Amino acid sequence: MKRYKSGLSAPEIFRYIEHLKQKESGFWRLKGKVYDVKISVNEFVFQKRGGNSFGPAYPVVKGRMNDGEPVLVSLDIKLSYGGIIFCVIISVLMLFGVLTSDKVTINGAYKRPGFGERIWGLALAVGIPAIFCYFKNIRQVKATETWLIRKFRLKEVA
Repeated sequence: MKRYKSGLSAPEIFRYIEHLKQKESGFWRLKGKVYDVKISVNEFVFQKRGGNSFGPAYPVVKGRMNDGEPVLVSLDIKLSYGGIIFCVIISVLMLFGVLTSDKVTINGAYKRPGFGERIWGLALAVGIPAIFCYFKNIRQVKATETWLIRKFRLKEVA
């Protein structure tokens, strides 16, 4: 949980979070809420809705505020572990296939894979799921943190 000092007052921050709660997307009768928001006395939790199977997985943001002269905001941004577990499982399955294959077809020839082909297989088995995981899950956490720092005028407290 990171702690920040805000340039806004606590009521202004809660007003902005209330605005998020009322935001809708879509058109005509197909409108839906953009954010799931829960607000209590000095705490808030929200998550952007959406994100299909190929889109980003938005993190859950939990925050706690200390109402004083400098408003202190503690933020906990949790990413989607389901997507990361999925990437790890796919990577392990691909690694199993690469490491246990005795003969493969390389350039039309059916032969035993050499050291170079195994290294390429390992790189693809780990690299493709890792890139997918980064763009789907991990990058969204950093983008959300940057967005909150900008909107709430936050400065990190040591």
